[in-house]
Amino acid sequence: MVTYPTLQSFVTNVLGPSKYLTPVAYAERLSGRFVPRNLFASNSTRQSVANAIVSGLQIRIAESALMALTPAPFQIYSTGPPKTISGADTGVNTAWRTELWEVVYNVGWIQGTPAPLKELAAKAVHDALEPLRNITPGGGC
Repeated sequence: MVTYPTLQSFVTNVLGPSKYLTPVAYAERLSGRFVPRNLFASNSTRQSVANAIVSGLQIRIAESALMALTPAPFQIYSTGPPKTISGADTGVNTAWRTELWEVVYNVGWIQGTPAPLKELAAKAVHDALEPLRNITPGGGC
């Protein structure tokens, strides 16, 4: 895990470059799912997570005509509570309390993209999560 000594250091090193990498008037549609810690307990459950992510990526690529605008169509974040903290005393989504990963599929478009293409893109990122939905009931984010 990378840490930064100050917020300014984080902004300079992580957020600063993003303003040069994101086109002006760029819109993005996201769709995410929490993956609970218990799905990493065995080789077979880890394999089911990997298979679901790859299947989702294949769906995302196949369904979206806007693939060229988002060359990195998904991210995996390890955002759950530390194992030493139960998370029971927070007001966040209860699925977060047991999750280890958050998987997010995305697609983007620029200003002027026709509405039918935007709708197709939104459907693609929604559909991409179906394999993960199947193995993570109640794991929405």
